[in-house]
Amino acid sequence: MTPGASVRLAVFLTLSLLTLPIAVGAQAGPSLRIPYDELPVPIKKVQPIYPASAREAQIRGKVVLFVLVDADGRVKNIKITRGVLGLNEAAVDCVRQWAFRPALSNNKSVAAWIQMSVSLPVDACPREVFEGARTEVVAHVGERFFTECLTLDSAGCALVPDWIGRSRVYLWALTYSLKIPKKPWVRGTIRAEVDTTGTAIAGRSVDGIGNCVQHPEECAFPVDEKTARAIAQRAGLKPGLEPWRTEFRWGKWPRPCYAWVVANTLRSDGSGGDDATIDANTGEILGVAHWSIQSEHQTGSVPIPTPAYSRPDTTWDKAH
Repeated sequence: MTPGASVRLAVFLTLSLLTLPIAVGAQAGPSLRIPYDELPVPIKKVQPIYPASAREAQIRGKVVLFVLVDADGRVKNIKITRGVLGLNEAAVDCVRQWAFRPALSNNKSVAAWIQMSVSLPVDACPREVFEGARTEVVAHVGERFFTECLTLDSAGCALVPDWIGRSRVYLWALTYSLKIPKKPWVRGTIRAEVDTTGTAIAGRSVDGIGNCVQHPEECAFPVDEKTARAIAQRAGLKPGLEPWRTEFRWGKWPRPCYAWVVANTLRSDGSGGDDATIDANTGEILGVAHWSIQSEHQTGSVPIPTPAYSRPDTTWDKAH
């Protein structure tokens, strides 16, 4: 593929907040036309905040921008090519906070212009809610962890009933994706809830991660998949009839934490086996379960896993 042809490629990346799309397409910018072989790729996305004035006036629309991404992946310049009065500043503020893997030309990082469009509907997350939830989560995980490891989900801001409080009020629930750049096995979902003014709700805590500020060891995650499999093997998990399956996920377990679930299959029809749950921070075996799936004939519905946990006295020997 020639550099000129690659510039003409259009690659669209979609990011949505409820019904909020952001599209990124590769087009040459207005003043810098450096040929490149690979487009800039977003590695940090920040959600646009719908201005209160625009919400009250019911203004909605799409702001089209040319964005200059420098050789370090930072946004250096933004030009509005088609604006919407009342939304332009919010669109620019949003995109200015993005970070990219820079464009490549002959395997070297280069600056490049790309075109982006930011659409803001009337049901986007209010600024006070966005900022209030951010403050709550940062107090739980720390500013650096929040910036480097958390991203508000594409549909991560929703007005929901307060089912837990049993009250007749609504609250905002914000969902963040957890990804640690140097630990690709760490993937999760974090949820924070605030009231309609963006104030934290008494008695509620950020769900989906430990308190990284007070207990940094709860957010270290040194146990990768290979180590988890080795711990399960030393704990006596049988080879089974099929290759072991692994899953990294948050759970209440005996205590709330991220853990590896390593499972085998012991039944020829694939409907049962054993699994070991291993703390992703300490390597401790949190439980050994027998899992089984009842048939639709037995349950009258979809298959249901039925684990029963026990706790052996097996821990992770870091010397191994």
